[in-house]
Amino acid sequence: MLRKYIVSALMLFSATGAFAGATGERYDLTGDDRSIIENSVKEHLIDPDSAKFSEIRASIDRGEIAVCGSVNAKNRMGGYTGKAPFYGLLKKSGGASVFLVLSDIEASRSAWVAADSFCEMFKF
Repeated sequence: MLRKYIVSALMLFSATGAFAGATGERYDLTGDDRSIIENSVKEHLIDPDSAKFSEIRASIDRGEIAVCGSVNAKNRMGGYTGKAPFYGLLKKSGGASVFLVLSDIEASRSAWVAADSFCEMFKF
């Protein structure tokens, strides 16, 4: 578990190092944005079809769109695990968009701490 926390922290700091002092303004996601985000997160789940998303919000700072949210999905036993945080960056270029998932999607305390730090930096 400690290893996952360290990996999450390293991903958070390496991905957000350029955002020190970020002020972030609310960014309204389009339907297409949400689809891209949800599909990218689903790639990290055991049962992607069971995913239930909530609290998806975005902020923009210096052209970077940061996204935070939570997802509840089934585990290998077929039961829902409870809300797990996710965060990442939505990149748009030349009419194409991609969502880079920066978090290890799990419902652990360390995952919530990392997600809270990332989302707080962008003033969600």
